[in-house]
Amino acid sequence: MNPTEKLTKHGSVVTYCIQYSKIVLISVLGSLGLTYFTCLTCHSDIEKYLWVTFFSSLLWISMWIGNELLTKFISRKISWVEFPIKRLIIGVVSTVVYTVLVVVIIVTVWERVMNFNFGGYSSIIFSSLVITFIISMFLHG
Repeated sequence: MNPTEKLTKHGSVVTYCIQYSKIVLISVLGSLGLTYFTCLTCHSDIEKYLWVTFFSSLLWISMWIGNELLTKFISRKISWVEFPIKRLIIGVVSTVVYTVLVVVIIVTVWERVMNFNFGGYSSIIFSSLVITFIISMFLHG
C-alpha cells in the first residue's frame, strides 16, 4: 500500500491537514498564554515574547503530535481490553520517556542555536510532564 492509499484509508488529505492545523493553532494560542503568565520580562520586550512563544509552541506541537502517534501505535500493539495493566504501564512509561527526550533535545538545540541559557532542564521537564499527563489521561483512556 503506497502512502497515498494509507492516507486515503484513514481519512482525506484535507481532514489530515485540518486536524493538524487545529493542533498547531491550539498550541500557538496556549503558548501565547503560557508566555504571558510565565515570562514576566517578556511583557516589555515583544521580540523576546515572540521567541519564547515560538519555543513554547515548538514544545507543545512536538509533544502533542508525538504522544498522539505514540499512543495510537501502542494501542494497535497492546489491547486495553486484553492487557489493561500492561497497556497502562507501557503507555505511561513511553509517554514519560518521549516527553523527556523531546524536551532535552529541543532545549539543547535551542540553547546552542539561539545562544540561550535556560539554567537547567528540571523546571521545563516538570511542567512538560504535568501538561503531558493531563493530555495523556484523554489519549490513553
